[in-house]
Amino acid sequence: MVKSSISLIVLLLILSGCYGSPSAGRPVSINATTVEAVSGVLSIDEHLSRGVAYEIEGRYNAAIRQYRAVIDMDALDSRGYFGAGNIYMKTHRYNLAEGAFEMAIELNPDEGLYYNNLAWVYIETLRPVQAIVTVSMALSLDIERRHVYLNTLAVASMAIGNYAASEQYLKEAAMIVFPMDIAGQIRIYESLLVLYMRSSDEAMANMVRGKLFDLRRGIPVMMDF
Repeated sequence: MVKSSISLIVLLLILSGCYGSPSAGRPVSINATTVEAVSGVLSIDEHLSRGVAYEIEGRYNAAIRQYRAVIDMDALDSRGYFGAGNIYMKTHRYNLAEGAFEMAIELNPDEGLYYNNLAWVYIETLRPVQAIVTVSMALSLDIERRHVYLNTLAVASMAIGNYAASEQYLKEAAMIVFPMDIAGQIRIYESLLVLYMRSSDEAMANMVRGKLFDLRRGIPVMMDF
């Protein structure tokens, strides 16, 4: 049973992953973000932008240096901790990721994405019940990314064997995701594929494979089953 859960979680993390920087974090002081005290010294926003760019390129050591610089410049800016947490997740340093996301939440408890990514730490470390509780907080805070959080909730529910609830969450996510959000649709349908493979529903799995085939060619799909 444990071995099966581990393989499921690893596969889902490969397919789904965590999400990046939130669109809005805690307001930052003007002198920290808009004024460079010394020529060549980066502002907080510039460090964050570089951190994200390095993260996308897979240059995780360079990215973590940028996020640590943000923390050094303003220890009350939640975005530095969130960025660091994402890097720790991607490099499998889950204890550090957990601490970083918890600090981000403490500093900005109204940002749903912080709870979502902490929930992924719990999924990866075989604590799906905690993941469900945590991502439920995200759902209560952030309507705009509801489809993102429903996908996380579905993965956690799948990890405890609640396939019916997982299917319900994923179908709702597929219904509300913006049609042109191809990446978001792919994440949802990949989770659906894993669900139907795990539950041995080959007919539904094949239907989802067809949806994914279109999505990977850049063609939006509709939830019609």
